[in-house]
Amino acid sequence: MKVVLSGSASCGKTTLINALHNLGYNVVPEAAREVFEREKLTSHSPISTFTNQFRIYQRQLELEESLDPRELYFLDRGLVDNVAYSRFLLGETPLYVKDEDLYERYDRVYMLERLPLERDSIRREQTESDLMQTENYLRNTYASVGYSVNNLPKFSNNPEKSLELRVRHILDAL
Repeated sequence: MKVVLSGSASCGKTTLINALHNLGYNVVPEAAREVFEREKLTSHSPISTFTNQFRIYQRQLELEESLDPRELYFLDRGLVDNVAYSRFLLGETPLYVKDEDLYERYDRVYMLERLPLERDSIRREQTESDLMQTENYLRNTYASVGYSVNNLPKFSNNPEKSLELRVRHILDAL
């Protein structure tokens, strides 16, 4: 079973993934963060956006294809996120994306409610408008390939309580 945690930047995906990992669950890290950190890139690197998106797509595919289909995994974004970001940043779905890579790949998709933006060298989004646009692209792209997106609210303004409730909500729904 593959459960995707999606959402705009700074909505708590990685924090939630780390909490699930600490509880002993299998997790898949965010491919984009891995690619940017490995290549020592920032979102504003001179390497083209197309090249960045291609590298991220390829890494996500590698990560997902290495998973045991009999196990439960929580993913910090999925391939569909890459397609949504490509549509947002490039205005189209790149030709390297194969339809069969997107359909019926995940058992559940959660869209995390936005938290206050924390800026870093990886995040492209810099304004509330950017975050809203990104979230819309993510929702629409998942829907366009047949996924039902489950909303995951923050539940509380207290970060620790919010994390605890998010973890419980996801685990209770399994």
